[in-house]
Amino acid sequence: MKMKSMRIIRRVLVAAAAVFIYFKTFLASESELFPRALQKEYTDTVSSIGTTITTANPTYLSGPYGRIAFRLHKLSDMTVNPPGKYDPVPKHQCRNSSDLTSTLSDRGVLDFKVSISTDLNMIFIGDSIASQLSQAFDATVLEPHYDYNSNSVKRHFHNSQHFPEVAHICVTESAPIRGGGVSAYMRHNLMISSSSMKRRGVCGHGSKLWGLDVVDSLLDYQYQHPVSKQQHRYKSDNQSDEEELSHRITRVGRFNAAILKIPALGWIKDINSVTKEAIIEEIDLVGKYFGVETVIISTLTFSNNVKTLDDWEGIQKVNEMIRQIAKSWEFSPTKDISVRLILVQN
Repeated sequence: MKMKSMRIIRRVLVAAAAVFIYFKTFLASESELFPRALQKEYTDTVSSIGTTITTANPTYLSGPYGRIAFRLHKLSDMTVNPPGKYDPVPKHQCRNSSDLTSTLSDRGVLDFKVSISTDLNMIFIGDSIASQLSQAFDATVLEPHYDYNSNSVKRHFHNSQHFPEVAHICVTESAPIRGGGVSAYMRHNLMISSSSMKRRGVCGHGSKLWGLDVVDSLLDYQYQHPVSKQQHRYKSDNQSDEEELSHRITRVGRFNAAILKIPALGWIKDINSVTKEAIIEEIDLVGKYFGVETVIISTLTFSNNVKTLDDWEGIQKVNEMIRQIAKSWEFSPTKDISVRLILVQN
């Protein structure tokens, strides 16, 4: 369980860092996006690693400057959520778990929590693995007192055959998260395609459909967005939230980035059905309906559903296909697609 949680944290940080790199180098020049006067080098005093990083001011509100920042914390820091806080899967389902090896148990290797601050709107799309990535990300961007089940879970179902007491999540949306952005998740067990698109989606085990009603509900969601009383002004250490913050009702409207998890073998019966055309269609549809400019695609991994050498060779083929699509992607302003960049999350 510990190893699983830390792997999820690592993948979440990779996704967050990928979006950060894109927004730093593509949307605007460094001088405009990160003015030198607003850059801040700081040491996380509560980190067991004692890491010093340079990033945009981590206390920013919503604005045209820094987009994402992260900080490491000691495991004992109760102001930050543990990575598995929002995982609904009962612990007894993780069988044959063991403690970390002596090497991984060394101080400063995996003994930390993570907090993330961002004003980006980000959505995770995919099967239950994508749900776990989304839940781990939510643990880093939400405060410990936040009521996740009441505020974020929008649709769920219960599987009557396997662990009927467990709620399987179909849709979540959290806003505003730390930094003023939005975090969302939409469950889809196969790849998004035009043929599987319906007016109303189905939230249930093994559902192969995705619905425009879910898309509309995610985009139309309204929340109280924190804004500074003086535009482009940053809060100093001796200024309180009450002095600087006001709120306005904000509609999500669109997402900046989508993290796509291509379903693994199990949901997909034939790995050869994951073609270049199918991946590009999914990217185009996500760009068209969610308005994202960046798409991050997770590569497929070795799992218990990989049973033959042909399965593993097929996965390697798909992963290389994903890398080539990202490498050769060209934004076309004439297309009805907003996606400018494809990034790969290995």
